[in-house]
Amino acid sequence: MKSRLFSTLALILLLLNSSCEKDDICPEATPTTPQLVIRFYDIVDNDETKSVSGLFAYGLDESNNAIPIEGLNISTTDSITIPLRTDQTSTRFVLHSDFDIEENDPDDPNDDVILGNPDAITVNYTPEDVYVSRACGFKTVFRNLVLTVDNDAENWIINTGIVINDVEQQTQAHVQVFH
Repeated sequence: MKSRLFSTLALILLLLNSSCEKDDICPEATPTTPQLVIRFYDIVDNDETKSVSGLFAYGLDESNNAIPIEGLNISTTDSITIPLRTDQTSTRFVLHSDFDIEENDPDDPNDDVILGNPDAITVNYTPEDVYVSRACGFKTVFRNLVLTVDNDAENWIINTGIVINDVEQQTQAHVQVFH
């Protein structure tokens, strides 16, 4: 009786295992929805990359409330990747240079002062869903990039340029920011 039960279970497992096809699992190396790659350059020498000190980025919702971007921390870097909204035709975010928080009373976060220079950016695009495979489904690519920087009294971003109009991968910079 036990051997019959064991044989039945073994047969069921064998059938379940054989019903899986190789393409039922999406390989980790498969490209998914790409992020916008921004590279920072020196305004004096446009061919030279230039790191932004204390760079911090966050998204903005329709009411201009800050939305944290997962995985981004304050850093000094010459490039950054930003996720674009797949359910909209534009994404707003802030690139904040020399970001720091002055904690007046460490026990009271309400009296903290944010230091540095924030610049708000809007990226407009046409999202397009592209079929990848049965296992991986779809990814979204973004076509016809248009980038604008909100003017304020102290913009640290002096100029921008679109290098690649369509965000289909994230191995190269799509946007240049000069500062």
